[in-house]
Formats: sequence, structure tokens, C-alpha cells
Amino acid sequence: MTNVLASLRWITGKEFVAKTGTGHSLVIDVPPHWGGANSGPFNAELIAIALGGCAGMDVVTILGKRRCAWDRLEFSIESAVADERPTSLREFVLTCRAWGTGLTRQDIEAALALSLEKYCVVAHSLNGRVTTEVVLNDE
Repeated sequence: MTNVLASLRWITGKEFVAKTGTGHSLVIDVPPHWGGANSGPFNAELIAIALGGCAGMDVVTILGKRRCAWDRLEFSIESAVADERPTSLREFVLTCRAWGTGLTRQDIEAALALSLEKYCVVAHSLNGRVTTEVVLNDE
């Protein structure tokens, strides 16, 4: 088992400096309409980044093992914070945009499915609330 550690130190307003157990730091805050100064990403954005990073790293690993070649991969995540209390992020749409002559839509879809169903700790933590879209070579 790997422990995941983080600590946060309040700065001012709603701004915190977060530090990970591996020694990385970042500022988190909220937009002005939530009472912050927008000096860093807010919590829900960090969840989206974590999901995209987790799936992206898995997809690169899986495509590499399948000897697929690509020129460029981009991941975007869209979700919405529910208005009613308790608020939460309801659904996530993870879009993978890929470019390359050595890729097929099936390669990418299979890698994404394997990531979300088996490997991605963030997706598993979101309890299956992730759907995917694939765009290959801007088509």
C-alpha cells in the first residue's frame, strides 16, 4: 500500500498553500464570486486535473505496451458543481484528443476503458461517474 499525504497551510482569505508528501507545492484558492482572490486552482479543478492526469498516464502506458504510435495526446475534463447542498461534482466527461497515423479510435477507446475500469485510482474514487469521448485527428 502507498500512502498519499498532503498538508495545507492557510495564507489569507480562502487561499492555502498545499504541499504533497512528495514535496510539491501549489496555491489553491477560489474565484472571487466564492469569496477568494483566484490565486490558484480551486478544489474541484484539482479533482478534474487528477482524473485527467491519472487516465492520461494510464493511456500512454497502455498505448505504449500495444506499440501504438502517436504524435500528440490531449485530455480535457468537464464537470459541474451541483447547486443544491450538499454540493458535489455529479458527472465527469473525459475527452481524449489524439493525433497520429499509428492510432485507431479503437486503440484509444480500449486504453481509456482499461484505465477507467481497472487502473485509475481517481476514476475508481469517483465511483463510475466518468464517461469518455474520443476525437482522433480532429475528426
